[in-house]
Amino acid sequence: MHQTIQQLSGAVSTLADSRHDIAGTVTNLGELTGTLAANDGQVRELIDNLATVSSELNGQRDELRGATENLNDALSDIAHFVRDNRKALTDNIGGPRPGHQHGRRSPA
Repeated sequence: MHQTIQQLSGAVSTLADSRHDIAGTVTNLGELTGTLAANDGQVRELIDNLATVSSELNGQRDELRGATENLNDALSDIAHFVRDNRKALTDNIGGPRPGHQHGRRSPA
């Protein structure tokens, strides 16, 4: 019983210490509720649009999965290509070499 009273006292003390936070939270919730109520039509339209998007995405689940798998395969191929051809790519991307200009040899 003594422990229960101590715990209750601690809880009441915590509530008392945070009464300004609680009041602020209630005030903010009131403002949010008022804003949502004032824009009820737009909120309903947003919810309807989100439901439509969700339904469309769900209907295209297999296509999205296939596209994602294809993209994964393509990125894997690119990674292998870069790894296997790193030196040649570095040489080609590094810019013109001395004595070369735009892929042609400069006159000597």
